[in-house]
Amino acid sequence: METTGPFRKEIRLALLEAYPTPSDLRMLVEETLGEPLQNISLANDMPTIAFDLIGWARARGRLSELIAGAAAERPRSSRLKTLSSRFEFTARVAGEEERVVRDDVPFENALQWAEKMYRSRSSVCRIEPQPLKESNEGYGTGFLVAKDVVLTNYHVVDSQFFHADRVVLRFDCDFGSDGKETPGRTCGLAADWKVATSPRVADGGCDYALLRLAEKVADDALPAGPRGALGMGPHDFRWGQPLFILQHPMARPLSLSIGTVTNAAHSPVQIAYDANTDGGSSGSPCFNSALRVVALHHWGETKQNVGVKAESILKDLATKRIPGLDALGLQS
Repeated sequence: METTGPFRKEIRLALLEAYPTPSDLRMLVEETLGEPLQNISLANDMPTIAFDLIGWARARGRLSELIAGAAAERPRSSRLKTLSSRFEFTARVAGEEERVVRDDVPFENALQWAEKMYRSRSSVCRIEPQPLKESNEGYGTGFLVAKDVVLTNYHVVDSQFFHADRVVLRFDCDFGSDGKETPGRTCGLAADWKVATSPRVADGGCDYALLRLAEKVADDALPAGPRGALGMGPHDFRWGQPLFILQHPMARPLSLSIGTVTNAAHSPVQIAYDANTDGGSSGSPCFNSALRVVALHHWGETKQNVGVKAESILKDLATKRIPGLDALGLQS
């Protein structure tokens, strides 16, 4: 049914009456919609949180689920009861042809999803320790998290091939419409290039490195707008969820691999998945179905690949208290 502005206001007021605090609402959202509340709204006040939640649910065609769940959990709320009666909740029966199989993988707006993927690719770069004509040894992938800061793996920079005064980061290295590699846009590292690092996971770290560039590449003007940077945030990983990785495998132009989560708790800081990667993919961003960066790819095993959770990286960075780090916009 159509949800007009006044009707959405009714929903918001009913939610605020039944759920006066974020903690009251958090359980409903996670149990009914299968999504952590912090992934939907980062606001601190309940009116804004409720407004964001309604917009999120409406955009995904899940508003009826939200109202039905809230009305069932708060049966004494006359407002919620009245609202739920205005929706038609059709009972699902065995044998119906369509079904929502995964509540944790919502429908996405196809055009917006495609546009976001197109914009995201502009923030990913190939890290080149030396010209490709010499060798592809030590090559990696990285992505912008601020105007002049790239995130990649620590083991990419802690390599015999990595020399800061020679390294080149190449953006827009794609396959052109003719199938040939585009030259891309290159940038070097700043003199104070090492912003923050964490050692390999085997050594107790999160295997990441933040590198400062010599230019504010994210400000580049592109046909779709400024190049921009990618934000990172926590995610409730579950087996079988889709995962998308933008990467430069074997130093090739930017490529996309698609897979699923195979182990949501590979280690306290890692997840595992079956998306393909190859040499040079280290440092690639891993996206969930909503194209939010939720992990940093860093390793391959015999039958699966492994990434460090974005949440683990953010927590580790929070302990470092690096001046100016809040301005990086690492969470979106």
